[in-house]
Amino acid sequence: MGILDNTQQQYYQSPERYGNYQFITLQELINQFMIAYVGEEKLVNKAREIDVQFHARRGLQELSFDTFKCTKAYEINVPSSLKLPLPHDYVNYVKFSWCDAAGIERVLYPASKTSNPLAIKQDADGNYLFQTDEEVVDNGDFSTTLINSNWQSSNVTTTGPNSNANDDISVTLNQLVFTTGHFVFNAAAASRCYAVWQEIDVSNFNTLDISANGYSHPSSADYGFGIMKFGLSTSPGVNTTNPYTTGVNAPLHQINVNPPFIPGGELVWDDGSGASVKTLTNVDVSMYNTLYVLVSVRTLWNSTTPTLTTTEHFLDDVSVRFNGQPDILTLKSESERWSKYKSHQTIDFAEKYDDGTYDLVMGERFGIDPQYSQINGSYYIDELKGMVHFSSSIAGKNVTIKYISDSLGTDEEMQVHKLAEEAMYRYITHAIMSTKANVPPVIVQRLKKEKFAAIRQAKLRLSNIKLEEITQILRGKAKWIKR
Repeated sequence: MGILDNTQQQYYQSPERYGNYQFITLQELINQFMIAYVGEEKLVNKAREIDVQFHARRGLQELSFDTFKCTKAYEINVPSSLKLPLPHDYVNYVKFSWCDAAGIERVLYPASKTSNPLAIKQDADGNYLFQTDEEVVDNGDFSTTLINSNWQSSNVTTTGPNSNANDDISVTLNQLVFTTGHFVFNAAAASRCYAVWQEIDVSNFNTLDISANGYSHPSSADYGFGIMKFGLSTSPGVNTTNPYTTGVNAPLHQINVNPPFIPGGELVWDDGSGASVKTLTNVDVSMYNTLYVLVSVRTLWNSTTPTLTTTEHFLDDVSVRFNGQPDILTLKSESERWSKYKSHQTIDFAEKYDDGTYDLVMGERFGIDPQYSQINGSYYIDELKGMVHFSSSIAGKNVTIKYISDSLGTDEEMQVHKLAEEAMYRYITHAIMSTKANVPPVIVQRLKKEKFAAIRQAKLRLSNIKLEEITQILRGKAKWIKR
């Protein structure tokens, strides 16, 4: 009886089925093992299916590392930060490379002589500094202007058909003041949504307390309550401040309206109840390295011909503070090794393959270490933080990360190539019998040898060696090379 469960038409019209005949699912393999290997007068006289499932998963993991053809690959552009997270199902890497103008992969080499250790802050005498009650945000009391601090703001739009000359973002009497004007957009009353933000490094903190003294205007016949939002956002504000824009660009225009605040990290003033101090404690920031302290304001107008054409919002005493245990060491945002590694400028890439030029620097490379005699770039993996760090010359390059997983990430991955099916049966049999009591050692040893033999055979089969291809390569070895 045939085992194909679909017609040729169903197969060729379903791209998700392409090539699936070469595999058997892990559950099918377990079912067949229970039928053929477990029972009276069989090698395994008794075994629970849950035990078989455990050993089958372990076998799939072990064979995935060096027997199965299970290499995965991601194509990613390296950002200016020169850091990328490891893939979510990463176990070990196979190769890192980038693509040149000809589409050829240039192999990156691991920088084994550097690392990214935790950098401890010290005082002038070399004593370690510990985390205390410290303020993270700069100029939170607005004692200076925005320009003279780390604050950034949306560009105020005061010209054009959808603008109001009274729009303004300023620091007045040590307060951040938003003046939002009225305009008519698509025959409806409208106003822009502005934002002010500041980037902060939270890599050394698990929790933060945030607070601010805010004021949003009350409602009137011309407009509703003012809306002011403040909190910790995963992205900065934007200059596209017209929230009424529709179409393909609408999501970008809505960022100031609904900033991507982290869970539990948002304060809102929208009831016109006057100035008030609002606080959030123990905001979880353990999953982030960089966040943005962000405030956005908006007025919802009711009338196209209002009596008053501007409204005001105020913000003061912005605080983002760490209140953790004082016995924890204070760490620098990055280590000196990583700072120097990412800032070092290497020579330009050579994307020529053969220009007929030889021996321009005769003798000058004598004794060079081969691992450093390349211009493709380098990388290293920070296992502690799960990040890949690239050299400065890789910024903006399209990098391919080839790696191996354990084939247990998803149900679709839990499959076994039919060329290695027998190796899996032998692995499970040996694993079960070796963990049973009162099994003669000679049986266990025989099963162990059979397992290794089956795995070797699977490796040979999956290596995909073809006689014609080997013959062609060997023919090239017979060429005489003259200079």
